[in-house]
Amino acid sequence: MRKIVLILGLFLAAPLAAHAQKFDVFTGYSLLRVDETPSDVSMNGWEGSIEYKFSDYLGVKADVSAHYGTIFGTESMNIHGYYFGPELRLQKRVSPFVHVMLGDTRLSIPGEIGNHFSVVLGGGADLRINDLLSIRLIQADFPTGNLVSTSVDGRISTGLVFHF
Repeated sequence: MRKIVLILGLFLAAPLAAHAQKFDVFTGYSLLRVDETPSDVSMNGWEGSIEYKFSDYLGVKADVSAHYGTIFGTESMNIHGYYFGPELRLQKRVSPFVHVMLGDTRLSIPGEIGNHFSVVLGGGADLRINDLLSIRLIQADFPTGNLVSTSVDGRISTGLVFHF
C-alpha cells in the first residue's frame, strides 16, 4: 500500500515539476526618499512582490510596499504602494531587469489621508545563488504621482528572491 501511495504521489507531482520556476517571490528591506518642504525625509520600510513568468524574459509583477517615517521631526507619516505591470529580464547569473508598473499610492499624515494613481519606473539586478534562491542586489524605482505637497524622489530595495 505504501508503494502505491508513493508512486501515485510521484505521478501527481510530475506536472508540478514541468511548471517549475514560473513564479518569483521577492521580500526585503526598502528605503524611500521623500521631498517634503522644508527638508527631505528618508523612510524605512519593506517591499514584497510576486512575478509570474511567461518566458525567461517576460513576466507580469504585482508589488506592494510600506514605508514609515516622521515629518517635521515629530509627526508620523506612512506611504503604502500597490502596483502591477510587466517586467523584462535577462536570465544570467546576474540577471538585470526593468519594469513599468501602474497602481495606487496611499499617503497618511496627521489630518490627511489620500490615495493617488502612480506609475513606477525602475529596475535592478538579482544574483542567482541556486535554482531556488537569488539575492536582489539592488532595485531602484522612481514612483510618480501627485501626493499632495509631497514628491517621492525614489525607492531602493534589497532582499531575497525565491523561485517556484
